[in-house]
Amino acid sequence: MSAKAPGPSDTTQSELYLEYCKKGEIIHRFAENLAQTLGVFHGVNSTGKALRLEGEATGALSTILFDQLQIMVIRLSALCDNGTRNDDASLGQLVSGVSVPSFQQFLIDKETQWQRAVGHRAGTTRDIPRLIRVLKARWSILKAEQDALTRIKHYRNKVLAHATTGLDPSQRVLIRDIWRLSRLALSVAKYIRLLLERDDWNYLDHSEDGKACGRTLVRSLHRDE
Repeated sequence: MSAKAPGPSDTTQSELYLEYCKKGEIIHRFAENLAQTLGVFHGVNSTGKALRLEGEATGALSTILFDQLQIMVIRLSALCDNGTRNDDASLGQLVSGVSVPSFQQFLIDKETQWQRAVGHRAGTTRDIPRLIRVLKARWSILKAEQDALTRIKHYRNKVLAHATTGLDPSQRVLIRDIWRLSRLALSVAKYIRLLLERDDWNYLDHSEDGKACGRTLVRSLHRDE
């Protein structure tokens, strides 16, 4: 009897799963931080407009907005750029990894085993192929914005500073790009988390927490005027 042709074993897939989960946790932390920063920026900006700050408070507001935009660009780039170190993680690496048919089958088998072990307490069975299709579709939308991602990474400090000085109308496109691409990246991170951890984590809800902090910060500036 001929030997079975070599192929990815269950052990290999399990090892890949553990590796992807570790990288997924890095992505999760990056995404949480990006969501918080996005929220703080929105909270600071909207409340600053509503309170019509004047004097020194206006300068402090512009500084905060500039810093938040810089951090958003750094965190967005961290999510989207493929690193060279083994302990690096990026959205693209994980989307590519979980989309491999053999690993997709591993996730399907794992879901089936989970349902059998837990029974009715497991809740609704996840449709792994559908989740991967949604993940790849959202990643494709983000990848199609490569020109905008490249522009964002090369925005000079001076450009961001001008954009946040009274939110210069001529720089609104720049700010919209950062907001839009951040939300796209968070939607990709959401489906990676759902596939690997069975955790339907809503990063935009986390962004609302940051927004509340931003509002509180600006109100404190208003009181100190």
